[in-house]
Amino acid sequence: MEKPPLIEIGLCGIVTVQIIFSCLFFPNPSFSLTNDFYSLFSILGLFLICVNAELQHTFDSKKTGLLFRQLSKFKNTNSLNGITLCLLTLPWIYMSKFHLATDPATFKFFLFYFYVCSLLSFISIPFLYTPQVFFKSLPLLSIYFFLTSFLSSLFFSFLNLTPILNPLTSTLILFSFLSILHLILKLFRQSFTFGEAVIITQALILVLLDTAETTLFSLHILNPSFYPDFISLPRSTVYMCLSGMILCVLLCAVLLSPFLLQISKLHSILSNSSSSSLSSSSTSSSSSTGSLNEEKIKELQNKKRLMATCGYLGALFIIFFILRPWLSIFTLHDPFSWIFHFITDDLGRILLFFYWIFILSFSLFLIHLYIRFSSSRSSSSSTSISASSRISLNDTRIRKIYHLIAVIIILPALLTHITFLKLSLGAAFSVLLTLEILRLSHSPPFSPYIQNFTAPFLDSRDSGPLLLTPLFLLLGLSSSILLSKSYTSSILLPSAGLLSIGIGDSLASLIGKAFGRNHWPGTSKKTLEGSLGAFIGVMVFGIGVSWGSGERWGIGEGIGWVWAVGIMCVLEAVTEQIDNLVLPLAFYTCLSFSMPKGFLSKGFSYNYNNNNF
Repeated sequence: MEKPPLIEIGLCGIVTVQIIFSCLFFPNPSFSLTNDFYSLFSILGLFLICVNAELQHTFDSKKTGLLFRQLSKFKNTNSLNGITLCLLTLPWIYMSKFHLATDPATFKFFLFYFYVCSLLSFISIPFLYTPQVFFKSLPLLSIYFFLTSFLSSLFFSFLNLTPILNPLTSTLILFSFLSILHLILKLFRQSFTFGEAVIITQALILVLLDTAETTLFSLHILNPSFYPDFISLPRSTVYMCLSGMILCVLLCAVLLSPFLLQISKLHSILSNSSSSSLSSSSTSSSSSTGSLNEEKIKELQNKKRLMATCGYLGALFIIFFILRPWLSIFTLHDPFSWIFHFITDDLGRILLFFYWIFILSFSLFLIHLYIRFSSSRSSSSSTSISASSRISLNDTRIRKIYHLIAVIIILPALLTHITFLKLSLGAAFSVLLTLEILRLSHSPPFSPYIQNFTAPFLDSRDSGPLLLTPLFLLLGLSSSILLSKSYTSSILLPSAGLLSIGIGDSLASLIGKAFGRNHWPGTSKKTLEGSLGAFIGVMVFGIGVSWGSGERWGIGEGIGWVWAVGIMCVLEAVTEQIDNLVLPLAFYTCLSFSMPKGFLSKGFSYNYNNNNF
């Protein structure tokens, strides 16, 4: 019988109680106990429902007719462990956002999206109980998803939790969420746990919803006079650009999937043909057969290149004839020219750009030399290829040092040009996502180079078709930066990703491997020594950055900082989810409700470049 993650569940309970306590006794001025009390009721109810589902899986995982047994075939045998943490993560984030809002419109905006996000988390629980017979028929599954979405929409509409979304719109959102979640779990079952898939799907639905609303209001298709003011809040040009870049990559993947699937199929045929030819090289064959095989292989290779060329041309068409006109709605002129002038009109941004190039190039050069040196030392015990693979995949030091390098890259921009940093992080994530699509589809000529480049940064949890470690690393480092708004005064909130992943996770791993002797209960890898090193490192580094940016602390700030860092370090040690994804978001929430509100939301202590994103 599997052991439930009791420490992780306990931490979720502590954070949930802390959130409710803060909202009741230190409420936002716009918070109304009579009108907004449902938010506290929702987060508490969601916590209890998630705990019940997680414990039921632990003690009754062989229950027939449920999705539990199917999910056990996913990323690992504990693929349902952690659903309490994952299903609460984004609702926590939106509660922290409306808790720190400085005006009623912004408060209502984040409260509205909190209810939408909570609705998506609630609907994930019925998904778990989907009878397996429905998964054998797509029409039956679609009917089940639609009925579940419609009934849930009616229930939430009756409670008046989503006053802006009518039942029809809510049904469409929930049905889209369930369909995308099922698609992700079906196609990439070895890459995600259930909770991780829920977070990714929630984020995608929220971005699509916000982008659609903003576009419809900008095109005057929706009349703002029929909607509350907070729905039509203006978005910054930088926000729309980075959203457009990421959605453009996903749109290319969807629309060009026939070409990508055909390329992958041809690659599989060519690989099997190559393996068969090697295995039969010792046997004799006629010259005509060999000539025919060579001609067939050349034909397949040419067809593969043709499919790749069509895919690249299709991507260019989407960029110039869909993305470009859409972005011009918000930039008011050519978006590519706007981005170019945004970068080149400021000398600091130009210097920062070349600083990034230098640090990245130098770091990758040193890592490459380290891998070659380690491979040459290990070549005597095995073949050179296997030794190199073993070092690349198992040497944690390479990955954790890369985390620390990310801190060196991001921190200067965080202190001086956070708007430019946001745009750059969106562009970097879009590039990594594009490279992963090319690698996964084996698209020539880039796929082999991408495979060799990403090998040193793989994690033991990259057991599925997707290589999520680089993507989740960048997403974790940038999530708190993208979440931070212009009213945030303390640098600690946007630094949550750097502190938890770049400093805390790296020190916990390096110190734990070097000096760790005492393991956390229920874990075989994480040690108390590593967690203590992470705690001290994050404490010292965070205080240094805060004080260096001109902030001054009192007793309340110190107590809140110790509490938030302690929660984060314990969660890093006990969670089975990808820490690059959940740690920054959980740490961001703890900081939002632990530090005094006046310290976080009053008085600008460093330049946010008038960013209203």
